[in-house]
Amino acid sequence: MKTTMAVGLAACLFLAPVAAVAQDSKPSLTMRPNEAGQSVRAAIEQNAPTSPQYCKRIIFYGGDTNDNDPNAQGFADSDTVSIPDTNTYGTVIIPAGQSITVTGLFFQMFTGGEFDAPTSSYDIRQGVSEGNGGTSLASGSGATYYSLDGQGLFPQYAVAVQVDPPVQLPAGQYWFNVTPQCLNNNDPNCKAGYYVNNTTQETHNVHGNAQPPNEIFFNSSYFGFNWANWCDPSLGQNSKQCARLSFGICGK
Repeated sequence: MKTTMAVGLAACLFLAPVAAVAQDSKPSLTMRPNEAGQSVRAAIEQNAPTSPQYCKRIIFYGGDTNDNDPNAQGFADSDTVSIPDTNTYGTVIIPAGQSITVTGLFFQMFTGGEFDAPTSSYDIRQGVSEGNGGTSLASGSGATYYSLDGQGLFPQYAVAVQVDPPVQLPAGQYWFNVTPQCLNNNDPNCKAGYYVNNTTQETHNVHGNAQPPNEIFFNSSYFGFNWANWCDPSLGQNSKQCARLSFGICGK
C-alpha cells in the first residue's frame, strides 16, 4: 500500500472475523453490515415507476451482500461531518468490441444513522492502480435517489445518482464511485458515516462476471490513504472480503 502518511444489455455483453482498521481517534474504515434486506437491484426495479428515469435499465450489478457470511463487509465511502472525503471504487471490464452508455450509478450501502444525504457525488475513472488514481473521465454530483431495502441496526439502502450528461465507455476497465454527501453540522444524521457493501456470492447479479476480483480501491485524504487497494494486507481484509463490491450501473 502506498499512502500519503501513507445490465440489461444484450445477453452477449459482459461475457467476460472483520478487522476494523482505525487511525488515532478517527472512525473505522470498515464495518459489518447488520441486515442485507432485499436486493439493491430489486429495491430499484420494484420501485418503478418511482425509480429514477435514468435507472430504468440495469446493465451491470455485482450482486447482493450476505450479512450471514462472516466475510460480509462494509467499506468507508462517505462525505459527511464525521467521515469526509472518503471514497471506495468498484470496477468493471467492458469486453473488446463492446461499449456501454452510463446514465446512473448505484451502491448498496448502510449508515449508522438515518439516511439524510440530499446529494451524492459520482466519479468514473480509468487507469487506477496502487498509489495512482488514473484519469477521471466523468465526475459530478446530483440529487440522491435512495430506497430503504433492509431493516436492522444498520438499515440497508440502494443509493443512486444520475450521471449527467450520460457517458459512453468503450472497451476497457473502469472504476466507479458513488458517495453520499451530508455536511450539515446541525444535522445529527450527518455525524454518521456511510459504508458500501461487498458481495461474496454475487446473488442476483447482472453480468457480475464483468467485475474482476480484488480490484476495489480506496482513496481518502481524511484517513491518509492514496489510492490503496482494499486487498492490501495492511487494511486487514482477506481475499474474500475485498474481492467484489455490491454496486451497479444504469444505462443502455
